[in-house]
Amino acid sequence: MSGWASHILPSLESLGLWSYWIIGAASMLESFFLTGVVVPGTLIVDAGGALVRLGRIDFFDLVWFVAIGAILGGEMGFWLGRYAKKRFPQDWAPTRSRTFLRAQALFDRRGGMALVLGRFLGPVAGLVPLAAALTGMPARTFRLWNIASAFPYALAHVAIGYAAGDLLARIGPVAGRAAMVVGAVAVVIVAFYVIAAQVQRGLPLVLRWMGFLRDSVVSRPRVRHLMERHPSIVTFLARRFDVERFDGLTLTMLIGVCGYLVIAWADTAFDFLRLPQVAEMDLRLARLIHAFWTPELLKAFGLITQLGHWPVVLAVFLGATVALALTRRWPSLVHLCVALGGELITVRLLKGTFARPRPDLGYFIETSGSFPSGHATLSVAFWGTLVVILWREKLIGIPTALLAAGSFAVLIGGSRLYLIEHFLSDVVNGWIVGAFWLVIGFGVAEWFRHARPLTPRHAGWQRAAAASVLLVATVAAGWGVATANPPLATRGAEAAPKPLAIADIGTARLPVIAETLTGAATLPVQTVIRATDPAALESALTANGWTRLDSPSLSGALHAVWKDLADLTAGTAPAIPMFWNGHPQDMTFRDVGDGTLLWVWKAGVESGTAEALYPLVVEPGETASAGRGAKPPLPLAATTAITVTKAPTQGQGPEGPGWSWDGTVTVGSPAP
Repeated sequence: MSGWASHILPSLESLGLWSYWIIGAASMLESFFLTGVVVPGTLIVDAGGALVRLGRIDFFDLVWFVAIGAILGGEMGFWLGRYAKKRFPQDWAPTRSRTFLRAQALFDRRGGMALVLGRFLGPVAGLVPLAAALTGMPARTFRLWNIASAFPYALAHVAIGYAAGDLLARIGPVAGRAAMVVGAVAVVIVAFYVIAAQVQRGLPLVLRWMGFLRDSVVSRPRVRHLMERHPSIVTFLARRFDVERFDGLTLTMLIGVCGYLVIAWADTAFDFLRLPQVAEMDLRLARLIHAFWTPELLKAFGLITQLGHWPVVLAVFLGATVALALTRRWPSLVHLCVALGGELITVRLLKGTFARPRPDLGYFIETSGSFPSGHATLSVAFWGTLVVILWREKLIGIPTALLAAGSFAVLIGGSRLYLIEHFLSDVVNGWIVGAFWLVIGFGVAEWFRHARPLTPRHAGWQRAAAASVLLVATVAAGWGVATANPPLATRGAEAAPKPLAIADIGTARLPVIAETLTGAATLPVQTVIRATDPAALESALTANGWTRLDSPSLSGALHAVWKDLADLTAGTAPAIPMFWNGHPQDMTFRDVGDGTLLWVWKAGVESGTAEALYPLVVEPGETASAGRGAKPPLPLAATTAITVTKAPTQGQGPEGPGWSWDGTVTVGSPAP
């Protein structure tokens, strides 16, 4: 399988055995109706299936965890339904919920089989056990159907995830990392949109049930006795969750969110300051992105990034300010001003404090500090705030707001990454700072709404004037984006490569381990080839049965998909990026006979000669002979064996199989 998935699914994979428990818990929470409206359990189970394809977890072990989680979630919903039927008022049932009505209708038509079918109907899955409890289904009958429904669900969705991971493995190498990143971002945005829509449908039901549970607990004699003994604590807690007061639930949630964002910001900032691995990964990613530059994408992202430049932001800000003032939407105006003002001050202070230099590969000339990214901060603090204002004024719904806000953040922040104007850690930190000021502005606006409730004006001329101002501001911003012509960075002639010596092998100048994007050691450099230039080395390798791989492209991806569906071999499909000394590979080859892959880098000119040194790593294919990775990829002349003492002796390649190494590096020139 392609190692692309190891870059895309690192979070669950890194948890090892905990992955089973997390995926099983997600299955349980989605099967329980109170949490199923929030937790995307099916998506997490599908991701687990992709990890199975990666070879990191076992298929049948995962099926057991998913099935048991689904069984437990169904049992929780069934027994809570029976409890509520006895304890809650007559009107407790969510009969006004369309999702519940679908679940009830399905149960009325299918009986126990509804539990099997409901598993595959999203939010209906958690409500079918509730419907079973309300109709009086015997507990033993329910348990049998609940168990019978869990295993088809587990098998089907783990298999779906496996198939998706297999497709990713086949088209990932030819799609290119840029396409994979875009696809991953699109999947994340769509997933958030689906979750938001699900929450919007199910949140009223959850809140109503929480109210019933609260009343049920409070009505118990022992609880009432405790409340009477500690009235001050009860009063304090009641005020913290009062939905009618600003200093109630609203302030409690604001403090919680702001506290989380401050901790997240401090974590990213301290990681940047203390962990050299963060800066190293930033640099590797920047160099990889640079290899995927194309004129079309540079132009597109060059336009998108103008949304974070101050002339464009100022035009939209002035238009929004006038429009909000005309319609007397003062709380929203305060929200926008606080968020933008806080962003401006904070970013200036942080840039001056950290004083991080910009990446050397940047497309445009930038003179300010790199940490954090002001564009990424604005994408949330300004553009995200505008989206929240539209939602708060009831002009758009939650799913649309989440999709729009996420798109602004991803596109503007992503443009800074693609143009290499910032490192990844700069952009992530900027998003966090922007989110902090969005929340602070929202809190101030809500306090203003509670302190001075005002009615927005709805006169026709005011709305027309506000719309006209917004139109003018939008045109001005669009003109600013279209006509922006920031100076491009100019680079001098490439410096001559530093002379290298064979004795440098195994040192920081000529390391002997290739790495993934995150810096994990993956394959050893067991061969270093001397050649006059890359063309000569390519010619020698081609003459010995190696095929140079294509550059990643969309057309290549589609071509590979067709060949894969036709059960053909796309022998020139690009390989995953591998890093040596912080640089992505210069050339990649494949032996189409056994599928062995070869990554090649140009290290530098050997001291005292006109030849360059090319370290390379080999990953044997599935049908390769034993020891293929340790053998040079072509016959060599004038060989020298170097033994590296301070190097890993064993490890794991990107495909999963392990390797062992005695530290020997063979150096030589292609034999005539």
